[in-house]
Amino acid sequence: MSESSPTGKLPTRASNPRTREPARARIEATEKIRSRLTACATALFATRGFDGSSMAEIAAAAKLSKANVLYHFQSKDLLWQHCVDQLWNEVDDFMAERGVGAGKLPTTADGFARLVRTYLLTCQRYPAYVSIPSLEGHDDNWRAQWLAQRHLGRHLAATERFLDALHAAGVLRSRDSFMVQALIGGGAQLLLGQFALWHATDTRADDTDALIEAYVAEVLDLFVRK
Repeated sequence: MSESSPTGKLPTRASNPRTREPARARIEATEKIRSRLTACATALFATRGFDGSSMAEIAAAAKLSKANVLYHFQSKDLLWQHCVDQLWNEVDDFMAERGVGAGKLPTTADGFARLVRTYLLTCQRYPAYVSIPSLEGHDDNWRAQWLAQRHLGRHLAATERFLDALHAAGVLRSRDSFMVQALIGGGAQLLLGQFALWHATDTRADDTDALIEAYVAEVLDLFVRK
């Protein structure tokens, strides 16, 4: 019979640091693989769309075997959902760092300017935030529904609530909040999505940051009460 400890409990076996280190190394290696796989898959989904990106092409881009990809994600559907979730998590964090979130923006012209500027900066930093909904949203498929219900819906609803508050406070001219949001979002996506074309056409578009600030100024001039 084993001796009991002074507390009356049986002594526990101390964990062996040598067994912890290989386990930690395996976890870190797995996380690196999943991170590389997610980045490569997101890039393909953002440029070719879901239907235009095969698991074999994703595996090749990530320098993995197809079997290895399927070990981490059992289907392309699950991989796409994971990529979109990760993307929106990064976008949410990026916006929150700039004070854009539930109840964080003041219902003033400055708050409106911060919202518009943050949206443009988000589109600039995360092109997939624009291209994936654009590629998947033209058909009534499960991906469009999933995007709308899980991510886009809450972004649109939060922005619409803020615009409604701005209207109620007399900051914005009397216009439909959904249409204001559509005009701002559509214009921003066109401007940044075709930046290279704008630059080739007009040398004033040689600085993206300056172009964003000019766009924000024009939006304020268009929608904010004088």
